[in-house]
Amino acid sequence: MSSSVVMEAERVPRRLPPPNRRRDKTRFSCHTCHRRKLKCDRKQPCARCVKSGCGISCTYVGSFLSTGVSPSCRPLAPLSAEQPVVHDTYQRQASPTTNDLEASIPSPAIALSDLVSDLRGNLDLGNSESGYKATSHWTSILNDVREVEETPALSGDRRLDAVTTDQDSSLTPNVLLLQGCRQASKEEILASLPRRAVADRLVAHYFAATEFSLCILHKVEFLKQYDKFWKSPTSFPVSWLGLLFSIFCLSIQFQNPEIRLPPASESITGPKASVSALIQQHRERIVQCLVLAKYGRGGPFTVETLLHYLMAETSLRHDSDMELWLVLGTLVQIAIKMGYHRDPDNFTSLSAFQGEMRRRVWSTIYQADMSVSTQLGLPRIIKDAISDTLQPSNLLDSDFSASSDVLPCTRTDQEVTPALILTSKYRIMSVFSTILDLITDFQTTSYAAIQQIDSRLNANFASIPESCKYRSLSLSIMDPPTLIFQRLYIQILYHRAQIILHLRYFAMARDSRPYEQSRRIAVGAALSILHHHQLIDEESQPGGRLGSHVIQSPFMSHEFLLATSVICFYVHHFKGQIEPAKLDEIIDVSKKTETIWCRTRADSTESMKASKALRIVIDEIERNKGADRDTTADGIEQVTGMEDTLSKHSSPP
Repeated sequence: MSSSVVMEAERVPRRLPPPNRRRDKTRFSCHTCHRRKLKCDRKQPCARCVKSGCGISCTYVGSFLSTGVSPSCRPLAPLSAEQPVVHDTYQRQASPTTNDLEASIPSPAIALSDLVSDLRGNLDLGNSESGYKATSHWTSILNDVREVEETPALSGDRRLDAVTTDQDSSLTPNVLLLQGCRQASKEEILASLPRRAVADRLVAHYFAATEFSLCILHKVEFLKQYDKFWKSPTSFPVSWLGLLFSIFCLSIQFQNPEIRLPPASESITGPKASVSALIQQHRERIVQCLVLAKYGRGGPFTVETLLHYLMAETSLRHDSDMELWLVLGTLVQIAIKMGYHRDPDNFTSLSAFQGEMRRRVWSTIYQADMSVSTQLGLPRIIKDAISDTLQPSNLLDSDFSASSDVLPCTRTDQEVTPALILTSKYRIMSVFSTILDLITDFQTTSYAAIQQIDSRLNANFASIPESCKYRSLSLSIMDPPTLIFQRLYIQILYHRAQIILHLRYFAMARDSRPYEQSRRIAVGAALSILHHHQLIDEESQPGGRLGSHVIQSPFMSHEFLLATSVICFYVHHFKGQIEPAKLDEIIDVSKKTETIWCRTRADSTESMKASKALRIVIDEIERNKGADRDTTADGIEQVTGMEDTLSKHSSPP
């Protein structure tokens, strides 16, 4: 090619920067402070990012470290307050040059034996509901998407600042056990009992709805007590009355899952007013019975009644509530006071029947502790070191009774019982407890240890009987709805454990290939949870396989919120690293999930925040796709123009 042709090609117009563009300068502030035009202290994370709850997004251009930056800098802060943060161990030289500083930064694959922990978490003292949340909590992860909402295209009613992290107290019905209610005598409580026929229907529906989800009451023995009660109501202790009213309350809630109590300052109106009033009445009776029975001292039926009461209060809320954690703490302390944390075989005074029922109750409390604590971003209450209670046997209630001297042989794993569902969840929860303890430990944890726990989690999940594992609905045609849902929930619990275990290294995976496995596991688990979310939502509609057998309580919603926040974080921070097929799947699942959250956003602060974040992420993806198409079109146009010019000069005369 002649030199004249080359010179002509070089004269092809190209895009130039705007004339007012200033010379590029070295940026010393983190991305967030630079965009918000704030002064940055150049630490990792900087003080402003920590204060605003965006520590996980505090990153710098390239490998910059100024002389004022702590030698503990890393390119990305940890996702979890309980997980250790990466710190460099090199010693900074006096007045180092920029090249020296860049060369002194170790790669993201630095050995974790050289690391120390950064377990700050997020502490918000500005709201009426001040509180601490671990940075592994879904709201802490989602706070990082605030960077996206500041772009002009996403301003206005989609700003996340319009949504508070904590639930507005005006939307939360009072927890009567903590707030108090008027006292009542046993006679007044007995006088408020429904007719026997109504009570029979409520009890029957309770046991049908909790067929595979709850086994803390022995059906046969309870029905014997129930029949005796109607023959001599005054002879039964008031604590048993509280248990009965808790069954009434839950039964009505199971039949009316859409019922949520309004704020105390509002009146109940509409066709469901009588149902809401009935729930409120039974709820009040539970507390009155507990107070009258002096529940703080323990005693027969106290723990069971408190556990049912916790479930009733939880089911009344769209969002998580700190007060539920306080009720849980009370329940745990009373259960420990009554010795539930010690295996019944340690005490000859307990019969075989009593021992087996105590194992069921303690396992339920143990799992509720981890669910509520994780949901609120707080450490769990029960520590494994204090308890030696074994898991219950795989037995039906008809297999043993209060008169049994010894327990019969356990059933095989192919025979599904409520106790088998409970112990299957425990196989996940026992590893999940290790994960929670690990990420709240102040000691450094190596990536090898994370992988070992991951192997243990997978092994425990694989050991769950096939009869308790999720299978497609087409293979579950003859299975009851409660069993289908419990299988789904076991799968969701497994994926939740995967996410929280790999959360920190998932964040670091964008800068370090050795942690790519954590990214793959966390994102895959989050997508699986959201697919299950859509399935549960679809099958819970009228005519669906689950019908009204699923109550959308915060216990279950937290897993969906966690998965939503992980997907938002992934899309926002891994731009350009997501395969097109995976991105299409994310767009599809995000749009469907946003639709689900939008249905309850008027009543739920958490749903509102999740739906807004998803909309921001969806808009960002589509905007980036549009920009990519424009760039591709411009590139093709420039190449075509250059080819025409070259062709004109290179063609024969």
